[in-house]
Amino acid sequence: MITPARRRPVAPALTRILATLTTATAAALAGPSPATAETDSPLEREIIVQRQIGLSTLEQAEFRERAQTELVEQLEPGVELVRVRVGGVDNALSELRRDPRVVYAELNRPVGLQAAEPLFRRLWGFRNTGQAIRGTEGRRDADADVDAAWKLSRGSGQVVAMVDSGINLEHEDLRDVVRRNPGESGSGREHNRRDDDRNGYVDDWRGWDFTGHGDGDNRPADYNGHGTHTAGTVAAAVNGRGVVGVGRKARIVPIRITGAHGRGKLSDMVRAFDYASRLGIPIVNVSVSGNGTSRPLREAMARHPKTLYVASAGNSGRDVDAKPQTPCAETSPNVICVGASTNREQIARFSNYGDRSVDLFAPGLHVLSTYRGGGYDYLSGTSMAAPHVAGALALMRERAARWSAPSLKTALLRRTDRRAVYSRRSVSGGRLNAARAVAATDR
Repeated sequence: MITPARRRPVAPALTRILATLTTATAAALAGPSPATAETDSPLEREIIVQRQIGLSTLEQAEFRERAQTELVEQLEPGVELVRVRVGGVDNALSELRRDPRVVYAELNRPVGLQAAEPLFRRLWGFRNTGQAIRGTEGRRDADADVDAAWKLSRGSGQVVAMVDSGINLEHEDLRDVVRRNPGESGSGREHNRRDDDRNGYVDDWRGWDFTGHGDGDNRPADYNGHGTHTAGTVAAAVNGRGVVGVGRKARIVPIRITGAHGRGKLSDMVRAFDYASRLGIPIVNVSVSGNGTSRPLREAMARHPKTLYVASAGNSGRDVDAKPQTPCAETSPNVICVGASTNREQIARFSNYGDRSVDLFAPGLHVLSTYRGGGYDYLSGTSMAAPHVAGALALMRERAARWSAPSLKTALLRRTDRRAVYSRRSVSGGRLNAARAVAATDR
């Protein structure tokens, strides 16, 4: 049996609420809550101050002390970034603005392409400013620099197959990003009970469900939530609601191989790999794993050398060089194995590792994404890390569609953010940096 590589955190009240959110209530998450302690974010305690030129060092220190602030950095002569040490931010702002030596005092705040998506600030893996996630304050820049990558690419025209538990086909952030099979779409071909594109699957206009009897069916719905979550991280829509995917403008094809309880068969994974490649899909996200190695799986990937398979490393907290986990352990050059990192720039305690098997790490602890019931939820696991990488590859392929799968893999791994904590725990010794990976396609 194979199981999705996931570990769902113990669900506090907020998590249960998130799972049942609707469009009308999603925007409320932009406000602070006790469970996430957003107001404890270092960014939200920072103020940009322009003061009069020519103040002595003693005078500068005096006006900071009066406002109970400390210097973070000098932005330019006369302009500095300060942080409130004690007391409320509003009080500090009032004190600074009353000081005749201060030209202006303004709260520091996030900027960028994410402004339209109300839950973006909680996507620490995209942009980590030190914001607190579920009570844990982050470490600035311990992220994949996704918003910076969007300045170079939006993932337009790219497709990612999601081999998982299916997706919520009606979710507000996913229903418009499912790629329609052109050979089975239009003029009523979606439901004409014919294999119009002759790929062996009848009416597969929006993916396939391999878990049913016989050859399955054409409705890869999600009764678990896992596949809906990973799909959102790859390609949640840019629509001013909820979250947004790393791939931003990419499309997905859901391929269901696990049931409501997260169990599936290796044979269905093999069939899913063949199916995705027959459709010409260049990136396959596989947040599902099994113990040991598998020749059928290895040969399936070898049959499709132009396809990149992005696989989760597994959640046993073990060295998979010594105790392999498939498909990560396969030696195929078109496999990318992903472990999970935290918002504190650490390897998640549950994440597998291995300096020969795990290629890189990516955000995988307390990841917010789309979920069953039409809402949003935090999940943790290497399953959540892999779709960050799949989305980044979609951004890369928009600019380098003619690159081979091994070339894309090499560029991705050479442009990670290398940190001591990932050294000897992965091939690259680093964590995903989407912006650097996309920039590498310029050469």
